[in-house]
Amino acid sequence: MKDGTEEAKKKLANFDLLVGRKEISMQLLSSVRNGNQIDLVSSLKACVVAATLGPDVFASTVCAIANNLVSSGDVDEAIVLFTLVDKTHV
Repeated sequence: MKDGTEEAKKKLANFDLLVGRKEISMQLLSSVRNGNQIDLVSSLKACVVAATLGPDVFASTVCAIANNLVSSGDVDEAIVLFTLVDKTHV
């Protein structure tokens, strides 16, 4: 069963994105949890939003999400994300 708070974050993030508040949307999406782990779909969406804000924002967002994935034990997904970032940002 999905937590109502997490679903509300997703809806709010989508609304923020639609009205042009990309930074807020990205922050909300990267904070969505699925049980004890981060929500991978929401996190990847946050990476896409970050890419529209610039290369440095993209790199820092991807690194933060990848580090969270490592902390959650999802090392394989984290490695995939780390490959998207220039080595100077890691």
